[in-house]
Amino acid sequence: MKGILLSFLLVLLGLPASAGVNTLTTRVPSQYHPPHVDLWVLLPPSYASGRSFPLVTFLHDGQGDEEVLSRRGIADHLSLLMESGRLPEFILVAPRGTGTWFIDSFDGKSRFGSFLSEELIPFVDRTFRTVPDRSGRAVFGISMGGYGAMRLGLARPEMFSAIGGLSPALHQMVHRSFKRLPFFVRPSLFRVFGRSAEEETTRENDVYQILLSDPSLARRLPPVFLRCGVDDGYGLGEVAGFFRDFLTVLEVPNEVVVEPGTHDWPYWRAAVPRLLASIAGRFRDAELSLSAGSESARQSGR
Repeated sequence: MKGILLSFLLVLLGLPASAGVNTLTTRVPSQYHPPHVDLWVLLPPSYASGRSFPLVTFLHDGQGDEEVLSRRGIADHLSLLMESGRLPEFILVAPRGTGTWFIDSFDGKSRFGSFLSEELIPFVDRTFRTVPDRSGRAVFGISMGGYGAMRLGLARPEMFSAIGGLSPALHQMVHRSFKRLPFFVRPSLFRVFGRSAEEETTRENDVYQILLSDPSLARRLPPVFLRCGVDDGYGLGEVAGFFRDFLTVLEVPNEVVVEPGTHDWPYWRAAVPRLLASIAGRFRDAELSLSAGSESARQSGR
């Protein structure tokens, strides 16, 4: 009966359901990344109840796409965890950002960072029953998407209650270092950041430089949650440890875990639920705070 009701709800929304009744795909019209961006959505098990839910935006890895969590079996696992109460319920959306690094490109041909904040989140808030403010929003990503999540959080800290990354590509953005990366990664880097020193926009998109250039930004950031495998083939385990120290010096609340694992899906499949448990804890804290405030207001009105 629950599946029938949810399928009916999706029809009312005008959105096509995919094979799983709790997932769907749609397209978000965009002037920043025209003509549209494909979007995959995971709805929580009790979405048909009429409640509103926090929103988690997921940014995929460089070799993935918007449906990668579904293909890898992670979406089904998250649904089971939410249904059993082992993970707070939330709506998860994933846009297709292949090759974009989830930022505005140096030449303005693709403005994916602007799409995320100016078009995607408003679209989701209009279309689904979200908690439409900072207390009910988080963003996280894997590898390239981990960088994108951090970059978006730095650009719009007022929008999120948590920023997360799994094996995030948070090495210092220095143009000459691109040549040391695998050949299949370089085309997207050059396309987004520029190929020459005259074109490149690495400095303005380097997370370290952004934080250092704005002394007030660290105070405005939400907590940062990162996890990475110690045997990451790109050396991101060491980068994550350095970034933890960097955030701590700047007094940014953070939880950075470097644990057994590599830069692959066997590790990510196990780590995604752990990372989301930390992120969703921020939603729980917000709900408790809101509930306490409502109760206080109710008692004051007696």
